[in-house]
Amino acid sequence: MQRWFPHHFGAVPHGRRACTYPDVAAAFPLMRLNILVTESHALVREVITRALSVAGFNGIAADDATQARAIYRDVPLSCCIIDVSRSGDTSGVELLRWLRRQEEALPVVLTCGMGMDDVKLRPDHALRIIAKPFGARSLIELLGGLIMPSGEASAAMG
Repeated sequence: MQRWFPHHFGAVPHGRRACTYPDVAAAFPLMRLNILVTESHALVREVITRALSVAGFNGIAADDATQARAIYRDVPLSCCIIDVSRSGDTSGVELLRWLRRQEEALPVVLTCGMGMDDVKLRPDHALRIIAKPFGARSLIELLGGLIMPSGEASAAMG
């Protein structure tokens, strides 16, 4: 499955719209990147998805790993945001491991409301962790640094 990352400038998939958020629009003028949000708490999922939309991303919500896997198979994703301590059919770490078996370089942000000491994860250039509670601006800046080439991220976040 084709994934759309920042280095695909000039190749805009059918149906994508231009970004509206100034920081992101500067780096992605012709693209609206799909970001999967897997969170078991509906309110938190909605807040994150809305923040992504305001920032010019297309947030796609999944309330469990089964939905997340189906979305992954059907939608070209640029990044995933996964709640580590999810309740539901699969933990966030198990979903991360499944995603890594599918596509090792897919950028992932893990959100956690408690310590990550119990979680054993291999260091990964495409993985970031953010502790709850976090602000929308912090999440957007973290995403910018994760999915934008380093020089463009600093210029866009200026």
